[in-house]
Amino acid sequence: MRVATRIMQSTITLAGAVAVLGALDRAVAADYFNGREVYELHCQSCHGFDGRSMDPGTPDFTRGESLFVPDSDLYRQIRDGVGAMPAYRGLIEDNEILDVIAYVRSLQQ
Repeated sequence: MRVATRIMQSTITLAGAVAVLGALDRAVAADYFNGREVYELHCQSCHGFDGRSMDPGTPDFTRGESLFVPDSDLYRQIRDGVGAMPAYRGLIEDNEILDVIAYVRSLQQ
């Protein structure tokens, strides 16, 4: 039940982020399950299977500190890259970035 509540909260937050970002032609709800697939393909090698960082300096999503930012900031970090993390602009679609954010937010403990 706790995960379902987080998913719902993330989806609501992401819907607002879509409107603010203007990144998509139309507002869409984030897809947690697609976010998990995209995360496993592109993010898991550094951020870990369950969000626990694998490399020093890589954010640990289970602790939440790295997620204490608005979705729009996370969106830009994923799209444009930050620090050692590469930019994913052109590699994954805008809506997939929002899906990943919804999934990552569910990893907080």
